[in-house]
Amino acid sequence: FEPLDLDDGLWELRVSAEDFVLNASSAVSGRFEIIHDIQPPRTELAAGVPQAGPAGGAFPEGATVLAFIRGQTPLNLTSRDDLVIAGDAIGLGVAFQGLLVDGGSRASFTNVSPASMQAFSSSFTLTDDQDGVHALSFFAQDVLGNRETARTLMLAVDNTAPGSSLQVLGGRQFPKDASSFYASLDTRLSMAGVDPMINGVASGRAWTRYRDGGGAFQTHDSTFSFGLNEGSHFLEYQSRDRVENLEILRSTTVWMDAAPPLTQLSIGPPKYDSGDGRPAFVSTVTVFSLSAEERGPIRSGLAST
Repeated sequence: FEPLDLDDGLWELRVSAEDFVLNASSAVSGRFEIIHDIQPPRTELAAGVPQAGPAGGAFPEGATVLAFIRGQTPLNLTSRDDLVIAGDAIGLGVAFQGLLVDGGSRASFTNVSPASMQAFSSSFTLTDDQDGVHALSFFAQDVLGNRETARTLMLAVDNTAPGSSLQVLGGRQFPKDASSFYASLDTRLSMAGVDPMINGVASGRAWTRYRDGGGAFQTHDSTFSFGLNEGSHFLEYQSRDRVENLEILRSTTVWMDAAPPLTQLSIGPPKYDSGDGRPAFVSTVTVFSLSAEERGPIRSGLAST
């Protein structure tokens, strides 16, 4: 007989047998209960790290995003089979899980040893998917064919690092070469990082950091400004977003020139100098000459005299 054809309830099994010469025997089992597995499994999707919550990021209007992730973030499906009541987790076992991404079939995960009261888990990533919001639909089916109604959750994939910019505030500057410039001592520098929006998605900048001359990094979570002392400053800087995409280290050299030039006046002939500290006497044809030279460790060059 087919056990699944029996109704739920308490049963007693009676078995009798008789051969061709009418020898007969019978046996009666103890009472037992039949409970049918009538519930489908329940499946939950969990994202590993790196990930970030939807608050603080940007994604298309109207999308309900569970989290921001990177393509390499591990994703986990965990299914538990129910028996007669949703949530009892005592079903006969999960047979397999199905996964669709953006409406297309992506994977089927088979449980090679399904068992009652045992959860079944599988892992995958979205490594081959572009930046953007992706709809993940998933379900599970138990060993009796009870199939879960597919659930759909949205994840925003961000594989793009933010970009940092260095700006000057006030003071005076003069280019030295393609990767460095001179600046006056009253110049302040400002740094900011922006996480670019790719296909409508940006997880958001987490921080921007910089270091001077290979020293310790100074980290800031918003736009900031700072000044520098006289001398040469090799500045390295970068930003990271909330799912740990790290910008390639950028660099520039700032030559802070704090010393003004020294200018001297020379008086040519004809002139008369009494030598007693009084001003020299000159004529209308006397030639005056100005000469200037840079001073200090950083010399940006003479602009005018």
